[in-house]
Amino acid sequence: MSDLINWKYKDIRSLLGNLSNRPSTRGGQQFGDRKIKELQALSWFLTDRSRRGLSFDLDLYRQEANQYIFFAEIDLKIDKDETADKPDKFKYSSWNKWEESVYIYLDSIVSKSGAPLSYVIRKDLEEGTEWDKLDGRTQQIYTAPLEGFTFNIDSKRVLTLLKELCVDTEAERGSRRRHRVEQA
Repeated sequence: MSDLINWKYKDIRSLLGNLSNRPSTRGGQQFGDRKIKELQALSWFLTDRSRRGLSFDLDLYRQEANQYIFFAEIDLKIDKDETADKPDKFKYSSWNKWEESVYIYLDSIVSKSGAPLSYVIRKDLEEGTEWDKLDGRTQQIYTAPLEGFTFNIDSKRVLTLLKELCVDTEAERGSRRRHRVEQA
């Protein structure tokens, strides 16, 4: 089952379509549209559960297979949505508003780990937060690891954005002044 995690919807259709076009002597098999959709849904289900740190409960999948077919199709359309508008440059006078706009922007981008890119700057959950009561997106944010290869790539993307938003602003000027004082 773990082989199905992170497979893309269109890649599954392409693979099974290619296998259907091969002769049986070369490993070809026929896959109907329903079977392809079921495999896409199972892949979506396993990927979603993995990203949220939940167990692979196949009984849950079997009970609602049609619902997961629908979710997989919707998720394909959501992936094509545009990201939120890039935040304005940093202004000390509107720090809270700026910070929130950065978080919203990062939340609209899918990271290399599959979670919203905002996971890189996530704050700790409040003590006593019940995992089962969190929505799926929040579970993805707090399940994404804060170490490793994909985290390194994602954190560099966030750092690049933050640098871009702070170049020639009060944040950069203040940073340069502190750096000169520290060197002295």
